[in-house]
Amino acid sequence: MPSPMTLDVHAPQLLAHLPQFFRSLESALAEQLQNASRAGASAMTITLAHAPTDEFAWMLTLEDNGPGIADPRDLFVAGQSGWGNPAITDPAGLGFFALLGLSQACTITSRLADGSGWTATLTAEVFAGASFMVHPLAVSPHASSGLTIVSVLKPEAHVDALLSAEDWSTHPPRWRHAYPLTVILHRPR
Repeated sequence: MPSPMTLDVHAPQLLAHLPQFFRSLESALAEQLQNASRAGASAMTITLAHAPTDEFAWMLTLEDNGPGIADPRDLFVAGQSGWGNPAITDPAGLGFFALLGLSQACTITSRLADGSGWTATLTAEVFAGASFMVHPLAVSPHASSGLTIVSVLKPEAHVDALLSAEDWSTHPPRWRHAYPLTVILHRPR
């Protein structure tokens, strides 16, 4: 006799395996561009540089001019996108997790127009259930709102595509074509 069933998720095990779902830096960047675009940002600056603490590691900084994120849980809950209309870009709520999976550590800073904000640093250990702290942040009233993510990338993040990228103002990569943002890339030559 047939029995009705539903799918279920074992959250701790899924969280531990999330880094395996996003293995390309390009897909992680596309997720971040999608998030910034949906949040109302008009520009994102992407900076790739050698990490100051490890000459063999790369540091990726993403900074947008959107409104920032008031509630950190909107960023740190897998599968929760916080977006209303999914018709255009179908948000999965995994954008930040895509980048975190390629990172040794990420520091996120959210600046809001009202002068408030928050910052948090996460390491890869969060996928195994480690906790992290979110700290309130007083933002200068003259600072612009937005979100900044500074990530020290794992070696498997493969930054070659960013290092060899053509001028994005004339030859944007195909993975960023769908997002109406001005994207500025700074990288070593």
